Amino acid sequence: MSLIVFISIVYVISALLGYLFHKLFHQKWAGFLATSHMVHHMERYPPEDLVSDAYRHAGKHTTILLFVPVVITALLITGLIGYIGLVSPLYSLIGAVEILIISYMHNALHDAFHVKNSLWHKVPGFKSMQNHHFTHHFQMDKNFGIFDFTWDRVFKTFEIGSNQPKQ
Repeated sequence: MSLIVFISIVYVISALLGYLFHKLFHQKWAGFLATSHMVHHMERYPPEDLVSDAYRHAGKHTTILLFVPVVITALLITGLIGYIGLVSPLYSLIGAVEILIISYMHNALHDAFHVKNSLWHKVPGFKSMQNHHFTHHFQMDKNFGIFDFTWDRVFKTFEIGSNQPKQ
């Protein structure tokens, strides 16, 4: 298998896991995970107050805790496929680094969506991703992707919205 194919597969699997875990965080039966995530939706960034000058509760919120299960699951899968010989140890390591980069980007973009005039606002496509994310804050059964909404389209949870708050 070529490295490009492997990197693409890792990305697709990571995006799927991110989608599934985010959807899990919206299920009442998910207990602490759902409760923690709802703090973000209902207290820190409710639909009527989606942006602020700085990320609210930076370093004190549970976003990182919510990403840990996704990252650990993806890293375990990557390690396992390397261990059983489906890919070389080098590919396994590259996949693990890719997962860590994707996780960092996921968190950085998500935080930037809620910050007025972040540097990310100058990046092409950012406003579109931000709009899709804000749609999720208004319709919490839609747009579970953060920067990739492919799985929302596959599972028919994608919604195009016009939810841009004033900056």
